[in-house]
Amino acid sequence: MKSRSAVYIIIPILIASALAASYMGYATVFAKPAHGFTLSVSGTAYDPAKHLYVYVALSVTGEAEGKLRTEIDLYVKGGDVSVDHNYGTFSVSRGSGELVSSCHFITLYIWLTPKYGGKVTLWCMYGKTRTLSGQTLDISLYASHVILPMTDCPRFDKVSLDGTITPVY
Repeated sequence: MKSRSAVYIIIPILIASALAASYMGYATVFAKPAHGFTLSVSGTAYDPAKHLYVYVALSVTGEAEGKLRTEIDLYVKGGDVSVDHNYGTFSVSRGSGELVSSCHFITLYIWLTPKYGGKVTLWCMYGKTRTLSGQTLDISLYASHVILPMTDCPRFDKVSLDGTITPVY
């Protein structure tokens, strides 16, 4: 009787171990390689209230999962946005995005935090990828409208930024 009950206990343990091992094998096959990245872009945006174009520079860093030649999920950890004409510099608190090289497409969503008053704002940008030089990929980002996290909530139209995204290992 004891040997039969031992078999009933050992068999489920062996099955569970085999399932766990096969799951672990599949997990490593489908896992995406993770690494850091730096994205730096700059360009212009139109301020309709002041009827002028302003210079905008965006620099963010974060984690990326995937391969540069196929698809990458972007997780922004921090950075800043600088705008000339006395608008100042704003911190990027977090963000996310996706880069699909085969379609030459990139999206980026970033949250900007206010310095003195104002509310957190979300910038939703999309764009295209261009040439890959080594591990550096040229990109362009666009947005129809963005708002700065300031008390009077200045709005910019026609945001057009060019730059690069580079993996950091």
